[in-house]
Amino acid sequence: MTTLYLNFLLFAVVISITPGPTNLIALTLGHRYGINSAFAFIISAASAASLILLLTAQGIATVFITYPLLQQTMAWIGCTWLIWLSWKLYWTPAIATADKSDAFTRPSWIQGAGLQFINPKTWFMAMTVSSLFNSADSHSFNHNLTLAIIFFFVACNTLVCWTLLGQLTRKILSSPTQSNIINKILAILLLLSVLSAMFTL
Repeated sequence: MTTLYLNFLLFAVVISITPGPTNLIALTLGHRYGINSAFAFIISAASAASLILLLTAQGIATVFITYPLLQQTMAWIGCTWLIWLSWKLYWTPAIATADKSDAFTRPSWIQGAGLQFINPKTWFMAMTVSSLFNSADSHSFNHNLTLAIIFFFVACNTLVCWTLLGQLTRKILSSPTQSNIINKILAILLLLSVLSAMFTL
């Protein structure tokens, strides 16, 4: 069992650190507002992803197998929202002029959590875990809860790393022109991550 948890820890690190919509939003928040303004998003996103993992391991995955249209609908809603978000980010002003009327508003706690429920990458992760990291009793709540807790701490730390990377770019590239370039690059990367997910639906 210890080996299984160590293997899951490695899987969680790899799946969490790789680029995806949540990580790119964390990077954007770090660049625009700094690490202190991103903690609510980080905690809510990690909590929701862990909850999805737990629910999926407990059997909710069978709902999507039975009703594939439901999963596709949720995924398309998520992709549409992320495309809209990348559009706003692309046209947002430089950090030097950003204020409370900033077009790219910081995602709230609810939005950070809600993003995970419509994020194709999160559901792919959860369904992979439910099939690869079963215990002898595949529906053991304690086992699945342990996996969810491990994933929560891994996700929090990887999101902090992405946010700190964004904050670092803010310090290095601080002029309005440089900031505008970074905004557009981040927006394009976010859009590409969404389009990549769409082709797998």
